[in-house]
Amino acid sequence: MMMLDHGDGKEVNLEDCPRTKLQQECVKYLGPKEREAYEVVINERKLFYKISKKPVTSTEGSKLIFVLSTSRKLYVGEKKKGLFHHSSFLAGAATIASGVLTARNGILEGIWPNSGHYRPTDESLKEFCRFLEEREADLTNVKKGQWMKIFPLFQYSLQIRGPHSIQALSAVDLRKREHGTSK
Repeated sequence: MMMLDHGDGKEVNLEDCPRTKLQQECVKYLGPKEREAYEVVINERKLFYKISKKPVTSTEGSKLIFVLSTSRKLYVGEKKKGLFHHSSFLAGAATIASGVLTARNGILEGIWPNSGHYRPTDESLKEFCRFLEEREADLTNVKKGQWMKIFPLFQYSLQIRGPHSIQALSAVDLRKREHGTSK
């Protein structure tokens, strides 16, 4: 909070929430130069960090988060609670899509629309999937039928349609399909 960083607020140190704790839990916002290290491109159907050329890979116990900027650039990094969140990539600016992903050696394995800051919608996940398809990302290993609760009323699932097509459906759409009332 700005009032705690400037003027008299700079000296505020509360017993219940000491300044040292506040400083340790300060979410980082990246500037344009810093965010370049997190930009991901799709090359030969795999996800690679643009600068380092390393393939995107999730590790056991870590959570890879992503945002797709309004200029259609993909950023991926490891979430660090209280330090690095979805809003970190674009300094809180608007996104097309955001969520969590898993990948091994650049091959996408799972996508979930999950962000407390951006609160992704069904449409934003579909747009992210279109982005991946346009760039011919390998979607053959994306987990099928993975449910992720985002809000109490919404659940999402990823359904694979062939090796190059992915479609996000809301829980309501899936129930209609199960009961044969929708294709």
